[in-house]
Amino acid sequence: MAYGAIMGAFQGGWKGALMGAAMGAIGGATFAVGGAIFGSGFGYVALAANAGYTYSTQGWEGVGYMAGGIMGGMIGYKAGNAFNERWQNYQAGDGFRSDRGVRTYKYEREIEMTRALCANNKDTTVTYGTRGLAKNAALDPATTGPKHSYTIKDGSLWEMGADSSTGNIGTTNTIGDSSNWSTSITTQKAITSGLAEQTTVEVNSWGWEEAGMTYEKYWVGQPYMATNHNSNYATATRIYGAGGDVPDNLGWAPKFR
Repeated sequence: MAYGAIMGAFQGGWKGALMGAAMGAIGGATFAVGGAIFGSGFGYVALAANAGYTYSTQGWEGVGYMAGGIMGGMIGYKAGNAFNERWQNYQAGDGFRSDRGVRTYKYEREIEMTRALCANNKDTTVTYGTRGLAKNAALDPATTGPKHSYTIKDGSLWEMGADSSTGNIGTTNTIGDSSNWSTSITTQKAITSGLAEQTTVEVNSWGWEEAGMTYEKYWVGQPYMATNHNSNYATATRIYGAGGDVPDNLGWAPKFR
């Protein structure tokens, strides 16, 4: 495929490869979007028509045109699938959102409801802390850069991170033996070596448990992304849901609003 695109460019000019890529992108997006709106049959017909069109040009230019069309189609298909996902959620009444966007919306809506039920009724204290990310194979915490956040209540640590066996989100409650969990190992090292920063936050005890269960219901088992819905998000939303004021002065731990 790539060879055909290159040879088409040399022998037939760049027009074949570039036009093929452009038409392929349109065709790929049409396949995905058309399949979402009108059913898969429409998408298959669109893809077949696009393939036939790219093949119609003869010689090496035609080969480049078709190869470019396929590569462009991959890009267009991916973009079309993103629309497909949002379109299906829109039809389901969840707005024009991605699947992760729908999950975020529903989760934060429940967190807001929990907070409303325990507002102005703070009856317990939790420790909120941050520490550096693991900087080496020994899982030692870094002293600079992005921060991982965690909480401690009644001596029990709660945090989220990647389950090393699956790569998905896990928490202290769901991971099993946390003594072998890389996330917990780094946190414990930071605490015992004095490299963690901590403060206390007043929350509602019922709201604390409820917000924690809500987080785990929506996010445990979902793909872990270090820069999206990470540990800072997990701890901040739990504190917020429990009626607490989220500290925003312990490194990269943004306040939830």
